[in-house]
Amino acid sequence: MRLLSTSIFSRTLLILFCTLLIGNGSLLSQTINQSTPVSISQAQFDFEAANTLLELGQYKEALKKYGAIREMGLYSGGLFVNMAIAAVELDSLGLAKYYLQKALLDESTESAAATGLIYVETQFSRQSATLPPLPWEQFFDYLETNVGASAIYWISFGCILLSTLILLMSWFVGTWAEGSTRKIIFIGVGFGLMLLALSLFIDQRAARFQDAVIVVNEATVYSEADGNSSAVAVGYEGYDCRIDFSAPPTNDWLYIRLGNGQMGWIQQSALRIH
Repeated sequence: MRLLSTSIFSRTLLILFCTLLIGNGSLLSQTINQSTPVSISQAQFDFEAANTLLELGQYKEALKKYGAIREMGLYSGGLFVNMAIAAVELDSLGLAKYYLQKALLDESTESAAATGLIYVETQFSRQSATLPPLPWEQFFDYLETNVGASAIYWISFGCILLSTLILLMSWFVGTWAEGSTRKIIFIGVGFGLMLLALSLFIDQRAARFQDAVIVVNEATVYSEADGNSSAVAVGYEGYDCRIDFSAPPTNDWLYIRLGNGQMGWIQQSALRIH
């Protein structure tokens, strides 16, 4: 059983966003595609219609309309928040978490989405849905998000270049034989090469993995892309995981890594991929 009434949360979100999303009824951003004015106008009309359905409590129909807008390539933080509200009312907290994570990327809804996520995390019947990432995964996630592979690459390039300049200067002034000079050069080159390898690893890691959320109540993770193979783990609604594309998808099966490091195959229909 879930702990609190989800209706309290959804009503709170409706109060917070009704002026912005239902009153103004505007789509705040869109993907970079060649959407025509007609398609944008139609999407705006559908958005307002979906907002009306949301107000009337017709959550399933509202969610379908919001989904159709998103399939057109148009989206906003507000759209995702409204989809999260509908998902909460439909008792689909995994979907709500997914949409709030999307809304978190929009500055206009970042704060409220973060608050909503805190609440949603407390509502899962399995509190282990907040599986903490492994320490080294947290470290690499921090570097990827807050530093970036490109910045690390340029720092490594600077270290190697500076060490090379010191080497050239030491040859001209005759100080290469000094132990301190050689030590500085070796440390600089070694540190630069280490950072270069780290930048390449983070870049490859970003291309290899893609975040996802389990949205069904319970999903078995198998050792093979076959429901008859041995079970590796069980994932529950709200679990964060990562799709590992080093193993090519097979039919409706994807290779995933759970937050605790367990890996295996899961049916794609059990996930929503970011």
